[in-house]
Amino acid sequence: MRIDEINLSGNNVGDDGALSLSKCLHNIRSLYVSLCDIGDVGVKSLSEAIEHLPQPIDEIYLTGNKFGDDGALSLSKCLHNIKRLNLWNCNIGDVEVKSLSEVIEHLPQPIDEIDLSGNKFGDDGALLLSKCLHNIRRLYVGGCNIGDVGVKSLSEAIKHLPQPKPEVEGVDLVESSDDEELVSSSKSNHE
Repeated sequence: MRIDEINLSGNNVGDDGALSLSKCLHNIRSLYVSLCDIGDVGVKSLSEAIEHLPQPIDEIYLTGNKFGDDGALSLSKCLHNIKRLNLWNCNIGDVEVKSLSEVIEHLPQPIDEIDLSGNKFGDDGALLLSKCLHNIRRLYVGGCNIGDVGVKSLSEAIKHLPQPKPEVEGVDLVESSDDEELVSSSKSNHE
């Protein structure tokens, strides 16, 4: 039997708690550990456990945990075994997006959802993500300082996807001339 959901968000789980959770992930469908002071060491423990699960974890929320390159690299190694990944406000920059997008591009089947909102990657990260959109069903990138160049890249990638197209939501635009283009590309996915 698997537990449907464990929500420890807002607790001081830390890296030691993440290590303990990694030992029982095979019995958890969804894990919420947002704002839990989990760093690279804890994310690496969780990622290694997820990588070897006999079936994918439905969702893992790591919102607001501040890990760096090592944590993102660890997560990229287990993306094949995650259906929905929330990395909102996790200090993700271009280096981390590169690690994640390179793996997403070659996944055997699409990831259902990835939320990268509130991170610091901007146009360069959007360019990287546009190369792997064919393997993402829902992408959230609000508040990531994506400008005209990033929006144009995402729009072009969406236009050239086979049906069904992923839902791209929450692109942060500041008076962009290309925002209408992206919105119309995204809206056609919902119709």
